[in-house]
Amino acid sequence: MQFSTLFLAVFPALALAAPATLPKRQFPAQPNTNEDITMAAAAWFQDTFFVSTFFDYAVSTSPNPPFNLGANAAQALSAELDELNHKTILDNFFVNTTTPNPDVVNAYNVLVTQGNFQQVVIGLADIATTGNLANVMTISTNRCAFVLPAIDVYFNAVAAATGQSLPLAARPLACGGV
Repeated sequence: MQFSTLFLAVFPALALAAPATLPKRQFPAQPNTNEDITMAAAAWFQDTFFVSTFFDYAVSTSPNPPFNLGANAAQALSAELDELNHKTILDNFFVNTTTPNPDVVNAYNVLVTQGNFQQVVIGLADIATTGNLANVMTISTNRCAFVLPAIDVYFNAVAAATGQSLPLAARPLACGGV
């Protein structure tokens, strides 16, 4: 059985199950504990994993989108937007403080100032509304080259601040060696 066939059969079940895997936690406006930032990083990781899984699915089906592509893209878009909630918590701890972490400030600039995160949001919104996979590789390449490495910087900062080891942001297979 080919990976793409197996993936097409499994992804819809994953898409429906993913939002229920971890309950959403309310975070304080100004995180002040290691637990706050650890939980934000863990939730962000879960969202990046879900979006990466969608990109594997989308790339494996391109150029022939399956019937459920729009719904799956809408769920990936929701997860991508949820990432902003977790990023905000970490920004409040590492960026919007009297002693900002310079590495996280640089990662913030890659995501926000340079617009790389917004490009992924716009691309997912387009796939969700049109079902068009024409730009899926461009979106995935941007995410692999800029967005995910910037998220890694946030995760590394959390690891350094808490003394815990954390995984890197989940990569789709489409990232290859990027």
